[in-house]
Amino acid sequence: GAVDRMYVASDRIRKLAKRRGAKVKDENLVMSGLPIRNDFADHAEKMGCRTTEEGKAYRRNMKAALGLDPEKKVILLMGGGEGPGTIAEAASVGLPIMLTSFLPGQEAGNVDIVLDGGFGAFEKNPKRIAEKLSGWLKDESLVDEMSRRSEATGNPHAAADIVIDIGKITLEIIAKNR
Repeated sequence: GAVDRMYVASDRIRKLAKRRGAKVKDENLVMSGLPIRNDFADHAEKMGCRTTEEGKAYRRNMKAALGLDPEKKVILLMGGGEGPGTIAEAASVGLPIMLTSFLPGQEAGNVDIVLDGGFGAFEKNPKRIAEKLSGWLKDESLVDEMSRRSEATGNPHAAADIVIDIGKITLEIIAKNR
């Protein structure tokens, strides 16, 4: 049967769905972002843009709440097995991303999303990873720009947006069938 609506996480996936023959009209192919936990939406709203003074103050408060020195820079480095959910969570709060590996086939597209979006890097070599991260720590304007690009890619409200849209469609179908 016909597809009423298809939700996709990115333009890249939208194009892939069309190439692979998704029988859905363009207006019913919705780029929603990847649904993630609502906690990320809450933090994204409270923080605002992480590069503003308000965003930086929020980040300092979060570091202190976690028992970290609020004045020191923090890097979260993860290696292997990060799926699109982890990337969507990081992007929802504007975090630059350093990818160090991926599962061939299953996660290869994640590297493209980060690199094409301009909010991170991919390095396998530990020495180059350290060099790249060291460069980030020394260049606040670069990190701020990557943060803005990350934030532009992320949609912390994707899950809510999808649920609301499905609810509207459901109400329309109910109204038609009365």
